[in-house]
Amino acid sequence: RVVLTSLGMRILPIVEEFLEQHDRLARALNQVATGTVGDLWIAANPSVASRWLAGIFREYTEKFPDVSVHATDDNSEKVLDLVASGRADIGIASVDSPSGDIDVTPILFDTFGLVCRHDHPLNSRSGRLKWAHLRGFPVIGNMTLRLLTGTEAYPYVSETRMFMSTLTSLLANVEAGVGVTVLPQKATPDNHPRLAFRKLQGPRLERTIGMVVRHGRSLSPQAAAMSEVILRRFARDLNKSPIVTRL
Repeated sequence: RVVLTSLGMRILPIVEEFLEQHDRLARALNQVATGTVGDLWIAANPSVASRWLAGIFREYTEKFPDVSVHATDDNSEKVLDLVASGRADIGIASVDSPSGDIDVTPILFDTFGLVCRHDHPLNSRSGRLKWAHLRGFPVIGNMTLRLLTGTEAYPYVSETRMFMSTLTSLLANVEAGVGVTVLPQKATPDNHPRLAFRKLQGPRLERTIGMVVRHGRSLSPQAAAMSEVILRRFARDLNKSPIVTRL
């Protein structure tokens, strides 16, 4: 039997407190290292944010309820800048010509098409709708049209009567009959009561939506777990392989 001396009895509470703090610290470090606690910053363009982020976040937070997730939605150019500068751990955005500061994993290909009122003459046109059919109709510019620069379709959208930087304002003006616009299909609301989406042919064009991370930097455990959730969520979209001109 071991009996503590009087000195041992005096320092026993200090040693017990030290060991308890050590155990708490070890648990906390393990949680951070395994990604079960901490912070995560993610940025996405509006079409991705509105369609997919809620489902992605639901799956992620069910597995990692103690991780604080900070989300920003902005245009793709800003999203890429946030990731390249280290202000966001992961981004999801349109990627046309990425810089060397980021690494891109394609997760979705999204077809461009016409957005107009249901009663617009172009929507009433039968058969395949071609880019040349836009000639003579006022086109409202938007941020995604820059992805068409250098393609056969660009001459038909290069001269716009006005430019809208937000999707809400853009669709409101199309709905009001101010003009038509061109958008990727996933940026267009489904089942809109007054607007129609028609795919454009000759050529058929797509944008690439990619998951982006900072080049040369290892992901934190929290970000690595989020990247796995994102890739699983979009995995079925990677299986499609239409014959198109990729942007």
